[in-house]
Amino acid sequence: MSVDKVLAELLALRRGHEQRALDLLTQREAELWRAEETRATADDKAQQHQADAQAREREELRALQGRPVSSHDILGLQDRLDAMAAEQGQLKAAAETARQDLAERASARDDARTAFRTRQRATEKLALLAGQRARETGRRQAALADDADDEKNTRGASGVPPGGRRA
Repeated sequence: MSVDKVLAELLALRRGHEQRALDLLTQREAELWRAEETRATADDKAQQHQADAQAREREELRALQGRPVSSHDILGLQDRLDAMAAEQGQLKAAAETARQDLAERASARDDARTAFRTRQRATEKLALLAGQRARETGRRQAALADDADDEKNTRGASGVPPGGRRA
C-alpha cells in the first residue's frame, strides 16, 4: 500500500473521529440548553412561591389584627406558615440541584468542545500533510514524465528507435 493511500485512509478515520466529536459537542450543547431552561424554571418557581407566601402571610396577619385571637387560630396560622416555609425549602433545593446540574452540563460541554478542537486540529494537520505529500508526488510524476519525454525526443532526434537499438 502506498504512502498516499495510507494517508488518505488515516485522514478518513480522523474525519470520522472529528465528526463524532462534533456530534458529541452538539449533544452536550443541547443538554446544557435544557439544563439552563430547567434552572431558570426552578428559580422562577422559587421566587414566585416566595412572593406568594409573603403575600398570604400578610393577608393572614391582617385578618387577625385588631381582634382577640384564640390559640387555635394562632396554631393554625403557624401550621400554614410552616407548610409554606417547607415548600419554599423544597423549591430552593430543587433550584440548587438545577444549578449544580447546569454546572456539570457546562463542564461536560467544555470537555466536548476541547475534544472536538483537538480532533479538528489533528485532522487539519493530517490533511495538510496529505496535501503536501500529494503535491510532491504530483511534481515527482510530472518530472518523471518530462524526463521520459526528453529521452524520447533525444532518441528520436538521434535516429535511435525507442528500444535503444539501431536497425
